Amino acid sequence: MQNFDVFGWFHQAMLPEWAWVVAIIGLVMSVIGIAMAVGPFLQMWFGRGKVEPTFRLEPNDPHRSLHIFLLNPPITSALLNRLGVERDTVKSLSISFRIAEGGSGIEILPIHQAKLYTDDQPDDRGVYRISLPPTYSVQATAIIVHWDSVTQAAAVPPDRLRGPITVPTGRYRADFVLLVNGKTRRLSRSFIVGAQGSDLNWITPTAAAQVHGNP
Repeated sequence: MQNFDVFGWFHQAMLPEWAWVVAIIGLVMSVIGIAMAVGPFLQMWFGRGKVEPTFRLEPNDPHRSLHIFLLNPPITSALLNRLGVERDTVKSLSISFRIAEGGSGIEILPIHQAKLYTDDQPDDRGVYRISLPPTYSVQATAIIVHWDSVTQAAAVPPDRLRGPITVPTGRYRADFVLLVNGKTRRLSRSFIVGAQGSDLNWITPTAAAQVHGNP
């Protein structure tokens, strides 16, 4: 009479079904775990505050001025929006800049902290550090150089340490340092100052390349 191995039969007959159940449960738990981990990862990677600078001329004479506009754009990806990813607010933003002659590179203005103006300020005094929430419209601006209709000259607005600084006629380069949540971002832009307010303007990168003789 053939011996009947109860445990062997259980092992051969029942384990495959239980193995499938355990595998399915494990798969479901893995998917849940991955889903829980992906959300924070996507938010951390794609939802970080983002500062987009734009250089603009405000041509309204006699207060013609050169501005840098700052935007923290919302998330526009439909997929990321469905996954619940939102643009974070930039908690701390400040701007400083220096100005040098475009040809010689001689510095005419050492590091200078710019005042920032936002839509939610109760007055037009400006501040030196702001937060920047996500928005489709321009949220903040800084005046770099303006035309003084009284002195008939271009000038840099005052900061904490200095009064207005006159900028003579010529071509210049402004080097900016944006401090975004404690991290440094650098960029530059050239501008021109003429004998009249209508001459004050930013130089586009293409025009700047032509001035330097680049192809």
